[in-house]
Amino acid sequence: MVYRYDYLVIGSGIAGMSFALKAASKGKVAIICKSTLDEANTYFAQGGVASVTNLKVDDFDKHINDTMIAGDWLSDPAAVEKVVKNAPSQIQELIGWGVNFDKKEDGDFDLHREGGH
Repeated sequence: MVYRYDYLVIGSGIAGMSFALKAASKGKVAIICKSTLDEANTYFAQGGVASVTNLKVDDFDKHINDTMIAGDWLSDPAAVEKVVKNAPSQIQELIGWGVNFDKKEDGDFDLHREGGH
């Protein structure tokens, strides 16, 4: 049997799933994952998301620098900047899709949790 798809997504983490959701309105999508959804790196992130959500206490340059350090300065600086600066709008899109992010008592996002749930 031959299966035909318009898009083949390798990976079922948040990036792969986000792309699949966006592509689904344009054509037929197949997702290939390791074994089960709970094997994705996103599952193991345990609630932590690196994003600027409050410019009063955080800034994009700090996140860009932290990401470059984490990547041992091998990451493409332009790509890192684009991802970091677009992260808040992507989080809003995820919220629109029904993702429930942790929040503090004051209503601010609690995306930088230690140890997860």
